[in-house]
Amino acid sequence: MNPLISRIDYDSLSDRVKLRIQQEFDFFCKTVLKNEFFNSRKETAKQRKLEVSFNDLTIQEHGQLYTIDKYFEFEHIFVVNGLDIVINSELLADILMSLPVRKRNIILLSHILGFSDSEIGDWLGIPRSTVQYQRKHTIEKLTDEYSGSDLYYE
Repeated sequence: MNPLISRIDYDSLSDRVKLRIQQEFDFFCKTVLKNEFFNSRKETAKQRKLEVSFNDLTIQEHGQLYTIDKYFEFEHIFVVNGLDIVINSELLADILMSLPVRKRNIILLSHILGFSDSEIGDWLGIPRSTVQYQRKHTIEKLTDEYSGSDLYYE
């Protein structure tokens, strides 16, 4: 704290000096408020310059302001031993439908649900080596058949 200020006893000052201190403080406060008002107006004007009203937008600009989620637009349910597996891609569902039932079930359980070959074998009642062979050869066949298609870009 300033040593000069700490030594002054406010009560011992004359009324004229007290009035002068009050007037200087009032002037200071009014100056701060006036400058804050001008800064606020300047900031508002800057924002108005940058912002555009929704009414002023073109149809194309309006269309850029939102997206439409395509969840559940297409839904195909495959049933494997009483377990429902939902596929939301029409192209993937068509590819899976083109497979024989057992190979489709192996692919669904392996690549969609993440089952291991032995778990799939137990689930479907076939040996693990059969599951591995059919999964491997089905994936190779699908990769060869669809590697040049738009499947990878959907």
